[in-house]
Amino acid sequence: LLEALFKILKAFKVRFLKCWQSCKWPSLLNSFRVISSQFNSILQLLRSDRASHFKNYVFLPIKLSVEVDADLEAATENRLHAWTHAVVPDYLRTKPDPQVEQKDQQISNQVQQRICNPESLQKQITAFNRCLNCILDSLNASIRDSEMDGRKTSKTSDGEDTALLVAAILKGQNVKPAYSATPASSRGSSGDSGHSKASKAQVRIATTHHPVPYNR
Repeated sequence: LLEALFKILKAFKVRFLKCWQSCKWPSLLNSFRVISSQFNSILQLLRSDRASHFKNYVFLPIKLSVEVDADLEAATENRLHAWTHAVVPDYLRTKPDPQVEQKDQQISNQVQQRICNPESLQKQITAFNRCLNCILDSLNASIRDSEMDGRKTSKTSDGEDTALLVAAILKGQNVKPAYSATPASSRGSSGDSGHSKASKAQVRIATTHHPVPYNR
């Protein structure tokens, strides 16, 4: 891709220098269009992830001078005559990208507009301070609540309940029996009453069969 671009630039240079008087404007525009498309292809290739190894190299200007450098002229085919402060930012891209410069310029314009209108700037500052105060109040309230909750000791035991539990285990106080003896006693009393009734009946029968003699 670079070799193709280099050939196109060289052919365009030769054509322009030799036939610049007879060159037609549409043909020049076509040549510029081809060159710009080649440059865009190179930029897309460099911005992609496939050319990440090219991004690891850093070029630093070791020496800057306004004097003419013959070696630089030979290396650049007389395109650069001196390695000056005006040339370095463009060729080494020490300046930001055009997109970054555009965004920076937009931000600078917005700042200038706000500075020129101090009333709106003061309103924004007041609203921002109000929001910050609300946030600080909520944070302080939450801190106070957490501190109060930490100071409160929750009750984990009761002395009366503990005493009742110990008395129930050791002495059996306030503990209801698992079964009751009332049915047995009732059965015993019913049996005694039945026995007495039977003995009375036998006495009655004996008196009827053996009457007591009349005592004259």
